[in-house]
Amino acid sequence: MGAFRKATALTAAAAWTAGILSSTPAQAAPVEAPASTAGAQSAIGAANLSATAPSRAVAWDDATGVPLAAYECNARSVCFWTGRDGKGSRCMWPVDDPNWSTGDYKCSWAGTEPKSIRNTDTASRYNGVAYYRDTGWNTRVGCTRQGGRGNLYSGIHVLSHQWVTGRCG
Repeated sequence: MGAFRKATALTAAAAWTAGILSSTPAQAAPVEAPASTAGAQSAIGAANLSATAPSRAVAWDDATGVPLAAYECNARSVCFWTGRDGKGSRCMWPVDDPNWSTGDYKCSWAGTEPKSIRNTDTASRYNGVAYYRDTGWNTRVGCTRQGGRGNLYSGIHVLSHQWVTGRCG
């Protein structure tokens, strides 16, 4: 995804979540950052885009821009969000990933600070998902047990994760 498309998706997603756009972030056209919300609503209203977003959509998928509820994560997956309480941009994996930037499931905000996590795996032999500051599963910074979710400590950067059978938590 090019830099322009990433910036457009995040800007559109933020506007959609705030109720300024009527289409989902994946469908939304690029918007300029308004000086104020009132000014943005007038400008958008003139373009006949006055419908508001569903109140439960507080997050969006990083890959598709689809709106999500807080902590929404597919079964048997691990999800990380840019915001606390499962809000903001979500990156999701059903598998281990030694490199969030170049793996099969890329995360556009890899290397920044995820603020929350959810591990929806409850049926496998693994105890939890360990996450690491560096690629290749190096420098472990945390682990979330099966079925667990919550906010991460400030200052934790994650570039890889894997399901583990050993100690978690």
